[in-house]
Order: sequence, then C-alpha cells, then structure tokens
Amino acid sequence: MCLHNGLFLNCLLKITVYAHFTRTKRKTFMIKGSYQMFRTSLLICLLLVFVMGKTADTKSAERNKITKVEVFKLAPRKLVSYATYIGHLKPVNRVTISSEIAGSIEKASFQIGQSIKKGQVLIKFDTRKLQLDKKLNESNYTLALMDYNREKNLYIKNLSTLAKVASLKNQLDVKKVRLDISKLELEKSRIISPLDGVITTKFVEKGEYIGSGKKVAEIIDISSVLAEVNIPEKEIRYVKTKKPMSVMLDALAGKHYTGYVKTIGLEADLRSRSFMVEVEIQNPKRELLPGMLTRLKMQTVSIDRQMLIPRHTIQEEETGSFVYIVKDNRSIKKPVKTGISIDDEVQILSGLKFGQYIVETGQQLITDQETVKVVEIKKQTSS
Repeated sequence: MCLHNGLFLNCLLKITVYAHFTRTKRKTFMIKGSYQMFRTSLLICLLLVFVMGKTADTKSAERNKITKVEVFKLAPRKLVSYATYIGHLKPVNRVTISSEIAGSIEKASFQIGQSIKKGQVLIKFDTRKLQLDKKLNESNYTLALMDYNREKNLYIKNLSTLAKVASLKNQLDVKKVRLDISKLELEKSRIISPLDGVITTKFVEKGEYIGSGKKVAEIIDISSVLAEVNIPEKEIRYVKTKKPMSVMLDALAGKHYTGYVKTIGLEADLRSRSFMVEVEIQNPKRELLPGMLTRLKMQTVSIDRQMLIPRHTIQEEETGSFVYIVKDNRSIKKPVKTGISIDDEVQILSGLKFGQYIVETGQQLITDQETVKVVEIKKQTSS
C-alpha cells in the first residue's frame, strides 16, 4: 500500500511542477493547453493507482484461498473382469438322411419347416418286389433246412458222409443270409427320423425312383443350440469345459441366456491366433435359430481384496501416473502403478494403502503439500 501511495505522490509532484511551469507563461493559448494536460495526467495517475491496488488485493486473496475437495476412503474390493466375444448360432445336431436301398418312392409325408419326432416315418418305398423277394428266400431257406436235416439223420445212421452234410449246411447258411437281407431291405423301405427336430431340406418327392445313397432330407435339432466363438490365444486359458457364459442376441434385444462351454478347440487358427469354442444354450421355446448373431460374455478374472479407484482420479505426467490423497488437511501427491481397467475403474497395483483418502473432485486444482478443505467424504463399497 505504501508503494501505491508513493507512486501517487510522485505523480502528483510532477503534475504540480508542470502546472507551476505553465503559470509562468503569459500567453493565453499555452495556459489553456497546460490545464487540459494537467487534468488528463491526474486522471491517469488515479486510474493507475486504482488498478495496481486491485491487482495486489487479488493476488493476496488467491494466496489465502483454500481449495475445496471431495474424497473417498479406499476400501478393499473384489475385482471381476469380463471379456465379450461375437459368434453365431448353429444347431446342436444336424443330420442328413439318405436312402439305403434303391426303389420308387410311394410316400414322402413331410415338408420343409415341419417339426418331427424321433421314429416318425418320412419315406415309404413301393415294396411289392421286396415282398416277393422275401417269400422266395423264405421258400428256399425252408427247402434247404429240410435237405440238411434229412442228410444229418442219414449221417447219424452212417448212411451219408460228413462232407455231404457240411455241403448242405453251407447251402442252408447261404439261404439264411439271403432271407435276412430280404427282410432287412423290407425294413429299410421305410425311412424314419433318427431324432426330434425340424426339416430344413427336402431332396425327393413322391413317385421318384432313387438309387441307394440318395439324400432324402436334412433335419436339425434346435432343442439346444451351439454358439461358435473364436477365443484369442491370450484368453483361452480362462476357458474351461462347462464354464458358464452370458449370452445376448441382437435379434432378441433385452433377453439374456446362459450357456455352458461344450467343446474347446485344440489347435489355434494360424491367421487369427484364436481357438474355436462351442457354447451350448438350452432352447426350449425354439426362439434361438441357427445363423443368429450372438454376443457372449465370459468372466476372465476374479480376485478378492483389490484396490479399485475411478479412472478420473488418476493424473498423468512424464514420470508416470499419480493421485492425490488428503492427510491432516494437506494434499499429498502419490505415484501409483496401475493394472487392469474395468469400465470406469482402474486397478492399483502399488502406491496406495487401504484407508487412505483419495481426492475424487478438485484434484485438477491442487498441488503437492497444499492446504485443502474436505467438503465431503464418500465411502467405497467393499466386497
């Protein structure tokens, strides 16, 4: 303040001397000009003193200002990390049915999209020729059996040779095989579904003549579905058989399902460096359909008693990361080593201790060893 008064007096003295000098001049126009310059100089000095006074007062107030901060008490928490993968659905079972015999189709009683049951008849062949083949083979077998029994009795009475009996036995066996084949072909004239499922493809129609091995239908079982996902090699160690995964689908927004790891690939893809994993999901309502895009969420890490703090409390500088804590109403700068990031929180590996008060709001306005005022203390949820 003394400096301001001195400056003011110095300015006033110069103005007075200048005014006295002007009074010695007798010319009217010089007196008039000197008065105007005097008034202007006086106003400038007064303004200068006022501004410098305000500046000094502001700096003094800033030096005395105490920053208000909000803190939370660091508590041990459970660190749980998840990874999300994108895959697609496929049926748990897909079967392509083919004919085992050649023949003309008499009945093809199924349609694409139709739900069928295990054991339901899908195809019937014209069996007239097969029936005749069976009767012929039955007759031949009966005759061969009679010949064999007669020769066997003669051999017992020493009226025949062992070689002849053996020959008739061989003929009997051949006739038996032919009879069994004709029965089997008659059975195969009816193609039945090997599982519960839905028809996805129909390859034949009634009246067609098809050969042995011809495809007739494709059936999928979607009572449960498989989600195929690629797991990066760095995360495959977290995957175990029967491990649960949370499942979501874009096509069924808002719905959540739980699947379990069924199979884990043993060889990584050389391009993507990932392993194929299949996750089985129960599908009792048949709303999960093959080909749907799916998102699977898997827990990768679960560790108790960890330090987790909000990401925004951490500041960066050339030497690394740091946070501010408050002790005895003073801010203390603490360098920290960070670990896993989970959403908006970061794991602290070193640099802090449980029970310390971490500055959460106002950390950008303070420096190390500064007096602060704690206006709110929050509690971390411990687990």
